[in-house]
Amino acid sequence: MQEQITERERLDRHYTHLAKKYDDAFFFAEGYRNWVAELIVNELGIEEDDSVIDLGGGTGFSAKMVHEKAGLQKDILCVDPCIEMLEGARMLMGVSALCSDALSFTRREDLRYDKILIKEAVHHFKDRIGKWKGIYRQLYPNGKLLIVTRPPQVDFPFFKAALRSFEQCQPHYDILRTELESAGFHVGVIVRAYPLKVNKEYWFEKIRQRFMSNLADFDGEELNQGLRELEKEYKAKETLDFADRLVFIVGSKSRVVPSIPNKSPCLLS
Repeated sequence: MQEQITERERLDRHYTHLAKKYDDAFFFAEGYRNWVAELIVNELGIEEDDSVIDLGGGTGFSAKMVHEKAGLQKDILCVDPCIEMLEGARMLMGVSALCSDALSFTRREDLRYDKILIKEAVHHFKDRIGKWKGIYRQLYPNGKLLIVTRPPQVDFPFFKAALRSFEQCQPHYDILRTELESAGFHVGVIVRAYPLKVNKEYWFEKIRQRFMSNLADFDGEELNQGLRELEKEYKAKETLDFADRLVFIVGSKSRVVPSIPNKSPCLLS
């Protein structure tokens, strides 16, 4: 009989398994992470004396990059429900760690902060509007929230079933915009893309490791079948070329919602 587990248990198992390999994914290449960190700092308008939260921050790698890029005086608080992921965050300069799920965190009455980042975690959130209202309450009057996510349809070289599973679990940014507005935020949305060249065998190995959460529900045979599909499709290639499109959704308690200056040579409209 197949073991019955909850969605929370499934995710805990996935990220516990992935914790030591997570920072090896393609999106931690130096050029890519600098690009993302700069966009986060610019869009949140982070100032050196701000208090910043990274909710769902995992290993703290993104928090560390943002801390360095912004020249923050205080640690970024990295909040994540997976204690194994946080083991790495606790060792990073400029990062503090708190083991908590998003619901418990956003219900706290004793917290106030200037900026909050939710990077590639929003698709795990349930009762999102309740969380947005909690964050709105916790933020200082001129505070800002930034969600970094992806559109439901991505350009990744995934096998067909993996593309479908990604689309099914990824909320569209227009839905997120409406939810944030209903919680009181003034919202702006910008989509940017980064061109990538990835070694095919490296990419296939990351799929075997289930490096993204939409791959967690595929068993070994299903993954192997998907990889055979990709091997046939990309048989003549050693390098895979594709773009990673990220959606930046800013929620502001004030009426001014800044836009990202289009000045980086890596930014593609």
